[in-house]
Amino acid sequence: MTRGAPGPSGADRRAIVAVRPTREVLQEVPDPRQLLSAVERDRAAAFRYDAHRDDFVAAHVLVRMCAAELVGGRPEDLTVIQRCSSCGGPHGKPVVMGHDEVHVSWSHAAGAVAAVAAHALCGIDLEPRADDVDAALVDLALTEREKRLVESSRRPGTALLRLWLRKEAIVKTGETSLDAVFSLDVTDAGGGVLRTRTASGAAGRSWAIAEHRSATHLATVLTAGGVTICLHGAETE
Repeated sequence: MTRGAPGPSGADRRAIVAVRPTREVLQEVPDPRQLLSAVERDRAAAFRYDAHRDDFVAAHVLVRMCAAELVGGRPEDLTVIQRCSSCGGPHGKPVVMGHDEVHVSWSHAAGAVAAVAAHALCGIDLEPRADDVDAALVDLALTEREKRLVESSRRPGTALLRLWLRKEAIVKTGETSLDAVFSLDVTDAGGGVLRTRTASGAAGRSWAIAEHRSATHLATVLTAGGVTICLHGAETE
């Protein structure tokens, strides 16, 4: 599907999601960096540590794999760009050139990568699992209701991480800023739908939510617009 073509509707609207170890993604492609743009390769080269560079490259390769599956193309034929609307820098909400109907997002952390390509707004975030609670993050980022949920949980570190992943994923959809999302209550998740609310209870957009759990990482993906989430090797909530 090319730029300007009508997008799919109904049951054809999908979100392709993948969460994989960095090494597996890099091993699947003969020369992973060749799939990246010159700007992406420059950004990769700027990393000080090889492990961080590998995570970056693998995430940018994986999002092309997801987008290629969504549009029926090849990863090497897709160009993904980021351009900040404020400063023009190579960051901000990414787009797939020639495919206005496709939204993408990715994340990488500590040897694992996650990506989503969807026929609707989407965002994904991935973090290593942790048992401890970052008190500063609790005070900064959570509403009072969210704080009570963490405090009452048998695994408060995991409870905090799940809430943080949801907030990061919402920011990556482009619908709100990181500062603004701190006031959103994201505790409600039932029947596969997460409904964000402000602390005062005002209604917000509804998001379909899916969650990936492994022995080492947690990932959360949000999509809007009634798409069917195709989650490779993951569990949904």
